[in-house]
Amino acid sequence: MHKNRSFVFKAFAFLLLLLMLFQIYYVKILTDKFYYQVEIQRKNELKQKIDMVYNAISPILQLKIQGKITKKEAIERIADLVRRMTYDDEYSKNYIFMSSYDGTYIVQPFEREKEWKNFWNYKDIKGTYVLRELVKAAKESPEGSYVSYYSAPPGSSEHQLKLSYVKGIPEIEAYIGTGMYVQNTFKSMFKLLFSIKSAIYHIVLFTIILFISYIYRLNSDYRRLKEETLKRKILFENSPDALVEFDKSGLIVDVNKSFEKIFGYKKEECIRRHIDDLITDEKYIEEAMDITNKVFQQGFCHVETVRFNKEKKPVNVLIRSILIKINERIYGGFGIYTDITTQKKYEKDLKYLSYHDTLTGLYNFRYFNSFVKNIKHSDLPLGIIIADVNGLKLVNDTLGHLYGDKLLISFSKILLESKRDKDVVFRLGGDEFLILLPNTQAKEVEEVLNNIKHNIEKHNENVSERILTLSVALGMAVKDDNRDFKVGFKEADNNMYKNKLLDKTSSRNQILNVLMAALGEKDYVTKGHTERVKKMAHKMAEKMGLGEVQKNNLLLLSDMHDLGKVAISDDILNKREPLTDEEWEILKSHPEKGYRIAVSSPELAGIADLILKHHERWDGKGYPLGLKGEQIPIECRILAVVDAYDAMTNSRPYNIVKTHEEAIEEIKRCSGTQFDPKIVDVFLEILQ
Repeated sequence: MHKNRSFVFKAFAFLLLLLMLFQIYYVKILTDKFYYQVEIQRKNELKQKIDMVYNAISPILQLKIQGKITKKEAIERIADLVRRMTYDDEYSKNYIFMSSYDGTYIVQPFEREKEWKNFWNYKDIKGTYVLRELVKAAKESPEGSYVSYYSAPPGSSEHQLKLSYVKGIPEIEAYIGTGMYVQNTFKSMFKLLFSIKSAIYHIVLFTIILFISYIYRLNSDYRRLKEETLKRKILFENSPDALVEFDKSGLIVDVNKSFEKIFGYKKEECIRRHIDDLITDEKYIEEAMDITNKVFQQGFCHVETVRFNKEKKPVNVLIRSILIKINERIYGGFGIYTDITTQKKYEKDLKYLSYHDTLTGLYNFRYFNSFVKNIKHSDLPLGIIIADVNGLKLVNDTLGHLYGDKLLISFSKILLESKRDKDVVFRLGGDEFLILLPNTQAKEVEEVLNNIKHNIEKHNENVSERILTLSVALGMAVKDDNRDFKVGFKEADNNMYKNKLLDKTSSRNQILNVLMAALGEKDYVTKGHTERVKKMAHKMAEKMGLGEVQKNNLLLLSDMHDLGKVAISDDILNKREPLTDEEWEILKSHPEKGYRIAVSSPELAGIADLILKHHERWDGKGYPLGLKGEQIPIECRILAVVDAYDAMTNSRPYNIVKTHEEAIEEIKRCSGTQFDPKIVDVFLEILQ
């Protein structure tokens, strides 16, 4: 019996040992498979991140390929974008790095001191030339490649095996990549393997203990696996992207909430349906089948396309699909659908803004350059009309850019009204506009030119504010052969400037008259005031024996001294209450504004300096220069007395009208402070 028991015990122990060994072996197989799955997933995550980055920088590369930006500009833009792409993976903070093919670090977000330094000869602790291997992989595998080497994680001196995925950017001779530290990623699994090995070393002596320990470990692994599965499920369900899981036949196994939200189907409506049949219409079905075949053949896909929701409305999506394949056996896969409809709208808006002037909505200079490059022989003869808005700088300097912008917008509308459907209008910049008229003879170009002139006249007749009166120089030419476009452009430009020179005096006078008319509408200045001041100023000039030039300057100054007030707000000019300090400073700026207007007009340039100084005082307390005594031109000193007397004895928004006697007393009181005493004496003598 004892022998039987001993045999049974030995047999049980032997079977137990075999069972333990079998269980250990089986655990090793499971661990290896799990290790392999995690490794594939982590590699795919690395690749996915780099593919996403590469997709983000593609527009910049397109600009480089098209020659719209330089290599240096492309590197700087891409580096700036990549530098911001740090992220948190499951174990630590991580980042995207970028280096050039010559071994220079361009982007190292966590080690900025290394940026723009060359590490071509850097070796890891195993003697591997790290940068050389990364560059080699990036060059030899354009679609991306994995490279292993040893490196110390940021903040640590311990070197660990690092797996990086890199992808070359040959257009700028650089590459981007990201990596993971293998020891950190598989730390839990390494710990489990070490425990199993330790158990094997002691299995002979501690079979039962090992068995119990193994069961405990197995349960722990099961719990962790269950927790991990739950985490993956939570991630699946709560991802902002639409996720779909499909089997090896392409039939849907599961969809998440975002899929239901984006495409409008309930989960029950999706299960056992083929993804290509569910969210694809007839137009895209062939493309969808090609994508599905690519996933099953290559294991992944990354493509932007259009899919359709339950209501058959199109949805712009970025599709990324990953095949689940273990030991050459296909289990199914995942499809990730990112709704990029808003992004596509932004791209469309950005494209519009890149080719249109933001103020007028016309095509801009950038689009003009692109358009000219694509002119074909079939477009000839090509009519060219160039237009330049006269006086824009003067209006901007005096009235502000709001009025200048109104002029430009008004003229843009006139051009659009005057052109034919096939003609293209551009704002080249500032005050310059251009119309290109394909397949147009000179006579037809002249008709459009006359339309523009007619519509300008019509605009000026009906304009509500005189200051918005348009004065435009126009020129035309016709390119009817294969000569460079610049020749025709130059001819039209020359014709426009001839027109500007021939019409220079009238256009300048028109602008000046408009400014004076605007001043008359804005301020108290009336014909009566101007005539009274001029009449008295003339008497003063005669009495004081001024020369002819000074006399003429004084009379013109009497007309134009307040020209700068055209740029001052009506609220300030007509305010009855005392001005605030800020309002007073604005009002005091009108001599300088008037000076700038006068300088730009040959007719007024001779009195520009007088306009600037007409508010200086005899005692030096005037503005804007604080001149004193005879530093002030005599014309300004005379005008100061005459204008003050007329202001006091006639109605103004900000004062009470004084009698003749009261005004005389005020002028006497200010003699020697505000006014030149000698001029006051002459003025009083004339009045008496």
